[in-house]
Amino acid sequence: MIPEIFSLEGRTAIVIGAGGHICSALAKGFAMAGANVAVADLRLEKSETVSKQINEIYPNSTLPFQVDASDKKSIYSLLDEVQGKFGVIQVAINGAGINSPKPFLDIEVSEWEDVINSQLTATMFGCQVFGEVSH
Repeated sequence: MIPEIFSLEGRTAIVIGAGGHICSALAKGFAMAGANVAVADLRLEKSETVSKQINEIYPNSTLPFQVDASDKKSIYSLLDEVQGKFGVIQVAINGAGINSPKPFLDIEVSEWEDVINSQLTATMFGCQVFGEVSH
């Protein structure tokens, strides 16, 4: 009963930030549930590594993509690429983001702005782009 309830068979999920620990686990979970998964990250090599790991367990379920989530045009390009490979996207995860390795009291304003752009602005852009095609 559980596999039927949580089945994503025939669906497409896109995970932005999939090169990281949390989002790579989400991508693996979507593949386990039967979805086609677009594994996207700023660093293509990370997307390729995660995609390969998933495909070793769930063959042909993922493809790697590169995206700069802080650039709306890059997200639009990603949308076009993923739709070209998998069709309609039913699930979108906006999980991109960086952090500063410095202690909080030592973070420069420019570093803070980079963190905010990668975490909040990138999420807004992803929601706008994928929300636009979901209604």
